[in-house]
Amino acid sequence: MNKAQTRGCAISSNLEIQPGCFRCAYKPYCGVCPVVNYESQGSLWGNMPANDRCKIFMGIFDLLFDSIKTPKNEKILREWADAEKKD
Repeated sequence: MNKAQTRGCAISSNLEIQPGCFRCAYKPYCGVCPVVNYESQGSLWGNMPANDRCKIFMGIFDLLFDSIKTPKNEKILREWADAEKKD
């Protein structure tokens, strides 16, 4: 834990200080991967609005939250979540 690389990875994994993430509405449901950021953008911090992983996750969250506006869809998703808890 004392190595600079380890600290850098841990710090850049924190959404509260990740540029573009700290104000995102989906922050409670998301996470950041500094390894993906480094590989795709050359920095542990990355540029979230230009990050393909972020765009995919935001698209999924948009569809999911739009879908649960319908009571039938919400019921199905809750049943799936409850089934996961039982396993």
